[in-house]
Amino acid sequence: MSESDFFFPLSAGRLFESRPLSHGGGCNVRRTLSRRSTSEEIVMSEGTIVPGVDTGASNELETLVRKLIGHGAFERCRDSLQYSVIDTIERAIRDSTGRTDAQARLYAVLADVYVMGSMLAGLKFNNQQRAYKELRKALMSRNFFLTGETVPLGQTVPVTILMLEPAKTFILLQWMAEARTAELYAHLGIPFRRMEEAPVQEVTRRLFAEFPMLENRVRQGHEAKQDCGTELEIAFKETIAGLPDSFPGSLPLITSEMERLLDTNATGGCGSMFTFPVAWMFPGKEQSEILGLFDRKDQERVTTWQLHVPLMTFQFNGTFEYVKIGMHPESEHAQWARRMPPFVSKGVTRSHGALFHATSTDYDTLEEYCNKMTNETPDGPSGRTWNTVAIPGTRPRILMRVRADRNQITEVNSLLKQWEERAAT
Repeated sequence: MSESDFFFPLSAGRLFESRPLSHGGGCNVRRTLSRRSTSEEIVMSEGTIVPGVDTGASNELETLVRKLIGHGAFERCRDSLQYSVIDTIERAIRDSTGRTDAQARLYAVLADVYVMGSMLAGLKFNNQQRAYKELRKALMSRNFFLTGETVPLGQTVPVTILMLEPAKTFILLQWMAEARTAELYAHLGIPFRRMEEAPVQEVTRRLFAEFPMLENRVRQGHEAKQDCGTELEIAFKETIAGLPDSFPGSLPLITSEMERLLDTNATGGCGSMFTFPVAWMFPGKEQSEILGLFDRKDQERVTTWQLHVPLMTFQFNGTFEYVKIGMHPESEHAQWARRMPPFVSKGVTRSHGALFHATSTDYDTLEEYCNKMTNETPDGPSGRTWNTVAIPGTRPRILMRVRADRNQITEVNSLLKQWEERAAT
């Protein structure tokens, strides 16, 4: 029996059910309708590979996705193989009406396990490690979505990302991702003990050009010996003056680079320097609702991104601790829409697309999105170490993370609970 004998189409389940949304360029959907179910097959088109993404790995993941469409054994085993053998046996017995029924159930369950085990073995010994890891995790976790997997619209929650004064905010976020805090002093010629370590980059010059009041704020803080690092927040608030900066039902987003930036501060500073909101996330809110918060004249000063994120992802991320929002250039949007369709914005705004970055997707794929990779290096005779470094030839990704208080999280989770109840009916 060949490896291909283990890939056979049966009834379609959650995987690739119909979602009447565009996933962006490079992703075509072919629907096959039946009386019992609706399924989608993603037909991957050729396109430019995202910098740093391994073509071989991308191809093997696409192949895996296509082979799992409508695969009955996969659907029945998904999220069930984390249990021990005795748990599987006892569950079959518990659900049976008698010994004969239990035997039939066990035979069916173990036959499915055999099929999926054989599939994993085929991937393993064909050296398709990425596909092996993704299939293994999908068989063990309900909150895992394969690379390229789509989700029915009815099983998602609208998520809107709001940014004020986007042109200036993008410069600020780019500076936070690429620069060193000490460059604020170095650019103005203010002496400090680590000046030789902070050559001024072009992004720092652009930051001062976009925020004219920043120079005065930095100089005033230095002269008053108040190097607590509030200059950026003050300059940002002056830029968004006249717009609201607090929104009920939202989760404030700050830069994900806070720790790195603090390490590059010439004067020590403090964490408050980088904890002010630069954008806001609204789980359970449509884009039109958020734009409706602003007068027509103010809408020119804001921008939004619309996503539809699987409801299950929120059920496993109730504190939002591991949730990030990434921003990628328009030239990459079609590629990420193809690889992570449930987590990518419907379109691009201000030449950027948005991605909901959570642990529901493959770690390696998320790492590639961040333009990072992990290298394994020898660490003496006793073991090895893993170092995460930037992918050569790439720029740091703009990433934001949630920084919300308990009341804000409770309010959002209450709204998501309503979506959960609605989906159950």
